[in-house]
Amino acid sequence: MSKGRKHSSLDHNEVFFLAGTICAQATYYENGFRQRDLKFMIEMFSNWVDLILPDRSLFLHNVQIMRFLEDLVTDGLAKKNGKSKETRYRLTPAGLVEVTHRLVHRKPSFPLENFYFVLHAVDAYRPQIEALLKMEAKSFPAGLRMELESLLEIKKPIREYIDFLNFELKKLRARIEDSKQVLQLVKDSRQKKKSTVDIVSEIEKQFPYDLNSQKALTKFYAEMPTPVSDRILDVGLRKRTEQIWFPLEKVLDLHLQILKSLETRVGGKS
Repeated sequence: MSKGRKHSSLDHNEVFFLAGTICAQATYYENGFRQRDLKFMIEMFSNWVDLILPDRSLFLHNVQIMRFLEDLVTDGLAKKNGKSKETRYRLTPAGLVEVTHRLVHRKPSFPLENFYFVLHAVDAYRPQIEALLKMEAKSFPAGLRMELESLLEIKKPIREYIDFLNFELKKLRARIEDSKQVLQLVKDSRQKKKSTVDIVSEIEKQFPYDLNSQKALTKFYAEMPTPVSDRILDVGLRKRTEQIWFPLEKVLDLHLQILKSLETRVGGKS
C-alpha cells in the first residue's frame, strides 16, 4: 500500500486523487502526465461531487500533489521523466492495477456521493483503461491483466454497499423502534406522576444506549438543570426521532433503492 494514503490530504479526498491519476494516465498516455495535469483532474472531479466545498473544488497545494506522485514513484507504481515543471509521470502496469484497486475496493462508508463518483469513474473510463491494456499488452503479465479486468466489474462493490446500507437501515430502524417504546414509557410514567429521575432510571434499565460505558444515562441527566432534563424527556426525545432519525431513514432507504437500480444497469462491458 502506498505511503500516500497516510497524508491527511488523501483521507476524505482520496477517491479524487486516484480517479484523477487514472484519468491523467489515459489522457496523456503518449508522453505521460504532469503534476499540473493531475491537479486539474482532481479539482474537476471534486467540483462534480463535493457539495460542501466552499470554492466548488478542492484547494490543493502543489506539494500535496507532488508527495502523492513521489509516493507512487517510490513504491514502484509510477515512473517519471524530465525535470522541474516538465517532469512527466506514467503509471506502471502494477501501478494502474494498484490505483484502480484502491479506488474500487474501499470499505463502504459515508458520504455515499463518493461511491457514486467511483461508480462513474470506473464506468466512464473503462474503455480507456481497456485501450491501455491493449497498447501495453506485452507489459501486462496475465495475472495483472486478469486482476485489472476483475476490478472493472463494478457489480461486487455495488452489492457491498447495498449490504452496508441494509445493515445501517436495520440498526436505524431498531433505534427508531426503541425510541417509540421509550416515548410510550415516558407518556405512561408521566400519567402516573413519576419524576424525571425515576423515568430516566427505568429507561436506563430497559434501553441501554451506545455511550453508556462512558457516562450512564442517569448521571448525564443528573448533571442537567431540572428544567432542561424535563424538557429533553418530554419534548426532546420525540423531536430527535422526528427530526433526525425519520429523515435519515428516508434518505438511506432512497440511497438503497438507487443502488439497487444501478446494480441492474452498471457494470457490463461498454
